Amino acid sequence: MTLRKSFNSIFTVLLLMFPIIRIYASGIPSLNLAELLMLILLSFSLVFLINQRLDFNQKEYYLLIIIFTFIFLSAISALCIINFAIGDSLLRIVKWLFYFLILLSAKYFLNKDLAVRLVKAITIIICTFLWIQLIAYYGFGINLTFRIPGLELNTTQVDLIVTSFGNSNIYRPYSLFLEPSHFAYYASIGLCVFLFLNKHKNYSMPLFISISLVASTSTAALVFLVVIWLYYSYYKLSRPSENGKIKYLTFILLFGLIFLYFLKDSVVVEYGLSKLSEGTARTDSASTYLSYLNGFTQIFGVGIGNEINYFFDNFGIEFKFIHGFGYVLVQSGYVGFFVYVLMLFLIYFKTTKQLRIFVFLFFLTNTFELCLRDIYLVVFLIWPFYFVSYINEENYSKV
Repeated sequence: MTLRKSFNSIFTVLLLMFPIIRIYASGIPSLNLAELLMLILLSFSLVFLINQRLDFNQKEYYLLIIIFTFIFLSAISALCIINFAIGDSLLRIVKWLFYFLILLSAKYFLNKDLAVRLVKAITIIICTFLWIQLIAYYGFGINLTFRIPGLELNTTQVDLIVTSFGNSNIYRPYSLFLEPSHFAYYASIGLCVFLFLNKHKNYSMPLFISISLVASTSTAALVFLVVIWLYYSYYKLSRPSENGKIKYLTFILLFGLIFLYFLKDSVVVEYGLSKLSEGTARTDSASTYLSYLNGFTQIFGVGIGNEINYFFDNFGIEFKFIHGFGYVLVQSGYVGFFVYVLMLFLIYFKTTKQLRIFVFLFFLTNTFELCLRDIYLVVFLIWPFYFVSYINEENYSKV
């Protein structure tokens, strides 16, 4: 194995393990362990990029437009808003550029065969650990956690393990992550890889992952699960070459409907649906913050990283967590929001139908949390950005 191939393998493993490793602290402020390791790795990558011709594909240009639009709008806000938090803004922008650099680096260093195999393996592992947690809690009353000994967590805020709902206590398993929603994001990506990047389908693993997503109690898991299977049905039925499999697909759909019918009275599903109905809370809070903005800040935003400082200095209120689209509206205004949504639509339609589901899931993730400046920007978009030619090769069916 050459040095370049070894580096590509290390990069691929770290990238796809990133969402799990990032829960640990690095000992350096503002950097988690995964970010530190990737920063070191990208520094070494310069050796291989010295003679590499760098170029951008069309979807990368769309993402660049988003980035430069947001930075430009933040610069305008910095010039017009008194007491603009320039330090916080620069820190957020640098971190955002760091994740964009990781995505661009995947073009040159991602081992696609290894990536597909690894995502499948990790997804099976995290789903298995989720069921082990469920069995340990409901069978033996033990709250089982899986952590690497000797490493400190990157946060002191861990999602609630048990929450009350009606007359029941709901245990919320989170596998190797810190909260069920992050499990849902990764498992959903794994489900898509099993469904859309396998030429010869075996539905046992997709069904196992689907049941695990329901058991996670995550609202995002329920939404993603329905979207993925609906899109997969549409995708299969829209292909003339798949007509011979319609009967089998019909069986899978009927199985899913029967499965959901028996789960409709399940307290776990009821809890997930109740969280979905309460999901407007984050939307409402975004609307509340927007109501404080004047004409200028509604159009151009308060600037990336300046939201906490802006709302406290001007209105004496604490800026709390809102969903990703809410952040875009507050930080970059209606102009930034329009550009962001437009570019995502362009990326979606410039992607082959087989891989559009990843773009759509990334879009949906913005309704739950800010993923634009996060590792999920990378793990959702590497597939539509860099696997279009890969799925046209015969070797992908062997992975």
